Amino acid sequence: MRYVPAPGNNPIPEPQSLPAFEPDTTPEEVFWYVVRRAVGRLLEVPMTPARAATELSISLADARMWLARLEREGVVVRTGGKRPTFTARQTSLFAGTAPDRPQALAESRALADGIDDAFRFLTFELAYEPVGPTEVAAQLGVSKRYAGRGLRRLVKEGSLQTVELPAHGSPWE
Repeated sequence: MRYVPAPGNNPIPEPQSLPAFEPDTTPEEVFWYVVRRAVGRLLEVPMTPARAATELSISLADARMWLARLEREGVVVRTGGKRPTFTARQTSLFAGTAPDRPQALAESRALADGIDDAFRFLTFELAYEPVGPTEVAAQLGVSKRYAGRGLRRLVKEGSLQTVELPAHGSPWE
C-alpha cells in the first residue's frame, strides 16, 4: 500500500521546534535531531526502556532500538545489567543539580508531541511521491512498524490517503 497527500489538504506546517537546517540535510538527520533533544531531556531522570516507551508513546521494541542508537552516538548512558536503565549523558561537570523528576516527566508529553510533529512534517514532505512504510522507515531511520503506525495515523487524521499499488510493476502516472 502506498500513501500520498489527501486531496485538498494543505501541507503540514514545519514544526516550530525545528531549527533552520542546511538544504542538503537529510530527513533522517532532521528527525534524529528532534529525537536526540527529546530523549536527552526525558532521560535526565533515569528510566528503563519500557518507561521511555510509555513516556514517548512508542513501542518497547522501538524504544530499545532508539536507545541503542543513542547509546552508540553517546547521547545516553546505559547502566545496570539485566534490567538496564538509561540516562542522558552529562555534557559538563557543571551541568547543574539533579533534575526535578516531576517537571521532567510532565514535559514528556510535549517531547513526544515534538517527535510526532517532526514525523508528520517529514513524512508529508516525502509523500509527494507515493511512499510506503519501507521507504519512510529508510528515509527517517526508524523501524518499518513505527513508520507504518505513523502513516496510518496520518490517514486517519486526513493528511494522507492510500492509493493502490500499480499492476505488475507498471510505472506511476
